[in-house]
Amino acid sequence: LVPASKQELLKDTNGECSPNTPVIEVVSPGSSSFTRLKKEMYISDDYETELRDLIKQKKAVVLAVEADGRYVGRVTLRHDWGNETSIIEKGFPGLPQINALEIDENYRRQGLATMLIAAAENEARRQGFSMIGLGVEISNEPAKRLYEKLGYSYQRVGGSDTYDFLFGKPNPQVYKLRLMTKSLQTEANHD
Repeated sequence: LVPASKQELLKDTNGECSPNTPVIEVVSPGSSSFTRLKKEMYISDDYETELRDLIKQKKAVVLAVEADGRYVGRVTLRHDWGNETSIIEKGFPGLPQINALEIDENYRRQGLATMLIAAAENEARRQGFSMIGLGVEISNEPAKRLYEKLGYSYQRVGGSDTYDFLFGKPNPQVYKLRLMTKSLQTEANHD
């Protein structure tokens, strides 16, 4: 289950929560938490506007991880792939995506990305999805290894191994990405 508040903290082996225990929470634009997240994990004004629109339409959830009194990671579960990647919508209609996963460089390799991905997967399951996807830049070897380890597999898109993603305004850059997907069904779901 995705923690909706700080009350659902990760507990240590004694069932206690230490002050340094990472906390995952849902963060909504317009809240004081989002204002902090925007500053601490740099969210552009354009992306904030996009998130506000998606959340109003119930097509996105922003999850953040807090450690040591500040936000150190974030991810968005989105129900769309945007105009730039409509080719994915055609081949994988309704596939939600893990988007904008970011961990502060001082907190990497501590399992926080895995925690955020698991929280996004759980939220997608809670919303009734049976599969999830993500786009990974072809040169991002550490991310590809992580996603493979977590059970994601590569998919062809429009007959190709890669697809183009335009990012940035006003002069977007073209990035080559690979689509990876994962089934969210467990053995218990197959009954």
